[in-house]
Amino acid sequence: MFRIVVALALICPSATTEARPRLARAWPAPRVAAVRRHHVFVLFEQLVAEIWLAHDSNSGGGLTRLHARSLAGFIIVDPSEAR
Repeated sequence: MFRIVVALALICPSATTEARPRLARAWPAPRVAAVRRHHVFVLFEQLVAEIWLAHDSNSGGGLTRLHARSLAGFIIVDPSEAR
């Protein structure tokens, strides 16, 4: 999990283009990440359609949560395939 969070932290908008890792797009599956500007979470289990049980490290209020999240508006990437 730590490797995933560190790899995804590098894609924040403040990083220069050269510093950002190239993350491979992926289909939703356990242990891949959902990414959009200023937010990242790791998928654990599909509940229904586009709703996944997700590890959300920046859930707000300084909390880390495991909760149901929609994938609408997110790009799915596989951090293990960073190049």
